[in-house]
Amino acid sequence: FLTNVYNAIRSHELVFPEEHEGEAGFEYAWHAVAAPDALIGPWMSTRGCTATYDRGMLAAVWPRYLRSLAHILGHFPSDHTLRLALTGLHALVATAAHYGLTQCVNEAVQLLANMTGLPQTATQADLRSAQVLTKSYNRYMVLDPATPTSPLSAVAEGFSGAEQRAKLQEQEDAAVQVTQTALEFGKTYRGQIAFIALFELVERFAQAINRQGWICVLDVVRACVDADLVPRELRAIRDPTVEELWVPRVSTLRAMYAAEQRVRAGDEQRVQQGGLLSAISSFWGGSGDQQPSGRQELRWRATPEVLAGLVARSHMAVRSSAIGELGSAVSQIGESLPVFLDVLAQLFPQPPPSQPGSPADATPPSDMVPAPIDSGSKNGTEYVPSAVYFFEIAVGLVLDAPDCAPIVWPAIEASVQRMLESADTIHPFALERTVAGILTMATRILESCTGHTPHQETVERMLRCLGLLRDSREQTFARVARVLSDGIARLVNTDAHMVVSVYNNWGIVRLLLKRLALVQDGCVRGAVGVFVEVVVLMRCGAVDVGAYYEDLLDTMAAFVPSDRALATTRDDAGATRDDAGATRDDVPSHMSGSEAASKLIALLYDMQDIAKAQAADAALRADSATRPSDHMHSPSTSPTTTTRHLQPEPSITSATSLPPALRSHRTTPLS
Repeated sequence: FLTNVYNAIRSHELVFPEEHEGEAGFEYAWHAVAAPDALIGPWMSTRGCTATYDRGMLAAVWPRYLRSLAHILGHFPSDHTLRLALTGLHALVATAAHYGLTQCVNEAVQLLANMTGLPQTATQADLRSAQVLTKSYNRYMVLDPATPTSPLSAVAEGFSGAEQRAKLQEQEDAAVQVTQTALEFGKTYRGQIAFIALFELVERFAQAINRQGWICVLDVVRACVDADLVPRELRAIRDPTVEELWVPRVSTLRAMYAAEQRVRAGDEQRVQQGGLLSAISSFWGGSGDQQPSGRQELRWRATPEVLAGLVARSHMAVRSSAIGELGSAVSQIGESLPVFLDVLAQLFPQPPPSQPGSPADATPPSDMVPAPIDSGSKNGTEYVPSAVYFFEIAVGLVLDAPDCAPIVWPAIEASVQRMLESADTIHPFALERTVAGILTMATRILESCTGHTPHQETVERMLRCLGLLRDSREQTFARVARVLSDGIARLVNTDAHMVVSVYNNWGIVRLLLKRLALVQDGCVRGAVGVFVEVVVLMRCGAVDVGAYYEDLLDTMAAFVPSDRALATTRDDAGATRDDAGATRDDVPSHMSGSEAASKLIALLYDMQDIAKAQAADAALRADSATRPSDHMHSPSTSPTTTTRHLQPEPSITSATSLPPALRSHRTTPLS
């Protein structure tokens, strides 16, 4: 080190003229040092031998620089001073990242995160008691979203499907969710500036952030998402089967589930009391008690207009930051990705904490991520928007870069496994998005990989996690039945051979399909598509008939009593409806469930004939082996008949009357 310093001084010695003294001498020295070098940005140089010296000098002095900048950022007298302090902080972090001083980078990140005021646990406790301001006739009022009179409940009860999602988005944009977190953040100008500076550093120097830095960054993001400060377009959920899906706020989901319970209770009451007689008695008996208005008292002394203005400031600060670039910045951090994923996985939806006195109740280490805001709930089923948001970040990483799936999934597998093992204690929406996300990732991986690769092993591990759902309660499984059925059908349709040929995969899929047969929700049509794929593979010889034939019959037998679920009806407009009465857009109007079942049965009969021909061929070969002199073929066992399974024939699934989802096979030549 001393040799490098000596050589640097000898080769770059500065000779001061006599007239350059004081401030003039400093300016001369500064220009002489900076002018001859190739600069990396406006602050650091790549002078040959001095690079080691510069790194050593920065390693020795950066703590004092950072403390000075922190003092200025906390007590700046003017915007000009603030601008200079932020420029200096950016220069310090950039230089430290260039020389590999990650501790300096993470100290700066933690400094800015604490200045925002968002990661404090005192502010997170307020998120469960948020209030929603609804504007009516140019005035704000506070309504409980779960009451029937709220606009959210009216939309949830009066619409369905894509129209319901669009209406709910309009209501979220029009209403204002007020929390103490949003109000405090809207009041603090320093916190808003620190928030913008924080995500600027995260966007540019994400590769230099370590575990402790990511804990602080994601804690800030979690507070923003839970307080509904992140724009809705940044909370979008990427699902190929559902458009315009997003991570809703707590009040929206409360209104949706409350409306669903009221509709279900009304249906049960009508069934118990009888149709016409109940209607007559209700007419003569009057309308009964009036529904509550749902009006609430405002928790704050300020007027609603002032509160809405403070929340708007918070939204403006978040929109001005680079928080939306978090996913793209993380995808480029390279070797540091497992560290980020390890922190991210701890923020996924998790079961309630263990009972006191258990080994898991021990004091966590200091670098452990703070517990989610729903950890104090009694049943652990509270909805936490940030938990779903963080899981969707992991899903987005795989969808954008399927090659990184062998890195992403092992890092989050343990957390997902704990979640599915305790599926009965997870919020239904969080569980549904988890199942859909796993199947979406698996489908994307199979679309991009060819041959036996680590990506296919990743899909096998994903299916093993999904297999844990077979032990969940009936009500829990019914919540995810439709998503699970459609997801398995898409997965098998993408690469049926890979999913079915691995017997462990087939065992998990078979058990899940048998469980789906017990759900009377019109979701078993996806299972019919899976059966067709398996039969086609067996017919063309891609899988062993003897190993799969009995399993397939056993699984199909679970659906035999449910002919109502396999059948579909058509309304006057020609739309196809399932047994629950819901319109199915994925089912062609010319294709009914009974037709699909009949085609499947025809395939099974054809396959049985092939199996008999194969057995006869095997018996003939065994007989020929015992009698070598006999070389004559009997008319009933001609070569054309015995090798029928080796000659691909037009499959019944390739008929034009089948839906496109059952005609597109990636590895089955018979289609």
